[in-house]
Amino acid sequence: MSKKIIAIPAGDTLLSTISDIGDTLRAESEKIEKKNFGYEARAAGPLIDKGSGCTTFIYSISLKPKILCSMAEIKEAFRVCEKTVQAWIDEGAPIALEGKPGAWRYSVEMVTLQSWRSARRKAKK
Repeated sequence: MSKKIIAIPAGDTLLSTISDIGDTLRAESEKIEKKNFGYEARAAGPLIDKGSGCTTFIYSISLKPKILCSMAEIKEAFRVCEKTVQAWIDEGAPIALEGKPGAWRYSVEMVTLQSWRSARRKAKK
């Protein structure tokens, strides 16, 4: 978990600063998601401390595995076609299938599928 601490001097305009904090937090979350493929950054907070003449906002950002819930999401995330995803399923990819043929519902953690793909690639070498 990453913590972002922002202290605001007592005389500053709080409303515009809160907006700036939100923008900063969104930017930090996006950076963290780019570095941690397959995870979503979730912001929690603020915890507010008004000691020592400053208002301090403490936000924490945690990572949550990204779940892909459809064939379209899997194809988009890995930039492949449906035929490739179907081949992965036939090879034993950790993609959950529910429902009936022709109306399958798909579910997979992005990181788990990427790990499977990496292991498969290494095994083929």
